[in-house]
Amino acid sequence: MKNLLSILFILIFSSAVFGQATIWTIGSARTVPKGSAEFGILHPLQIGLTETLELSTQHLLGLSLAPNISVKKLWWVGNIMIATQHRYNMPTLLLRAMGDMERFAYIPDTAKIPYIFSIGNDILITAAVGPETILSFKMGGDFALKTGENTLPEIHQPFLYPRTATYSEKFVWNLGLDIDGNIFKNFNYSADVDFYSIGLRVDDWALEHKGYFIYNHSIKFAALVGYKISYGSYPEGNLFYIAPVVDLIFKINAEPPKPVPGLWRKQ
Repeated sequence: MKNLLSILFILIFSSAVFGQATIWTIGSARTVPKGSAEFGILHPLQIGLTETLELSTQHLLGLSLAPNISVKKLWWVGNIMIATQHRYNMPTLLLRAMGDMERFAYIPDTAKIPYIFSIGNDILITAAVGPETILSFKMGGDFALKTGENTLPEIHQPFLYPRTATYSEKFVWNLGLDIDGNIFKNFNYSADVDFYSIGLRVDDWALEHKGYFIYNHSIKFAALVGYKISYGSYPEGNLFYIAPVVDLIFKINAEPPKPVPGLWRKQ
């Protein structure tokens, strides 16, 4: 049970910021269309407020006492698309609850955990590189503001360390590439590679990769299967981790994508 809960926590936490949608939204500069929404089990809830503004939240983290929100703004649409993404979460209550649970050895019950406000910003640049295929470059960083005494130990676990190191006075920056495309008819793929540095001088680092195979049953429902891999340098030494990913994704007020020459099929 301890291992199962740990794996679930890692998957939810890593999906909160770096999950992937059915095609070409999270991880790219594209936004969910105005008036539509997408959500899954691990996949965050995304809502299109306008044609260029998207609001999203990882609902499972929110339900587990970690309020979070992300805003993506598409600034430029042409041969390339340019967007910025701004995210916030407050993990304090979740971390305190984990400290009270003996099955989580990451956080001792004696740790003093302040109110933590984690803030991250990314720039996303997306371009078509072939028929129904896009490549996205992303660059960003995360930091945290804290109030009160802090004796929270660092969580030296794959996927978690690059996303929680900011709780211990560290800045984390990242670079990444995503490729998304269509294989055949309703079958899509998504793959990426991301580099994270804990500290400006690359004191510790992590290299993460994920690959997804996506079946779009209709414009309202999709199924996803894939994996996530992490390999990094941690204070205790290098660590490797691989986890399977399965998700069901639902769409509300979805419409077929608008035809774009050289990119989307006409439907």
